[in-house]
Amino acid sequence: NYCIRHWGEGLSWDDAGAYDHSLEEISKSAHGIYDDCSSLNDVKLRFCRLDRIFDEISKSGSFSLNSEINRNNLRETGGILVHLGPQGVPYFAGAGYHRFAIAKILNLRFPAQIGCVHIEALDHLDEYRQYCKPC
Repeated sequence: NYCIRHWGEGLSWDDAGAYDHSLEEISKSAHGIYDDCSSLNDVKLRFCRLDRIFDEISKSGSFSLNSEINRNNLRETGGILVHLGPQGVPYFAGAGYHRFAIAKILNLRFPAQIGCVHIEALDHLDEYRQYCKPC
């Protein structure tokens, strides 16, 4: 939600609630770390990096595959996780929130890591295994 409020509605990260959310998660963490952040300064730097990623994707009109960013990455590990339900209906599975929000806001197709696949979705796997840039 804070991504949509920031990138979609133009609010600052702070006004969108991103800093408060991250600091709350840091305080709940057993090790005091969340998304590789342990302080407000870390959080601000992380969201600055996310703004740069948003700008790059917005300008290019597409996402890079995780394997293009890190050649040791297979199957979009650590990326947007999508499960396939009956009839191949995709469900966001809760990993890659920021990238998913960028895709939603910019109305872009995105590479995803396929998680669980319902038996009725098996016939749809080939279409989801294709990474297509929008026309």
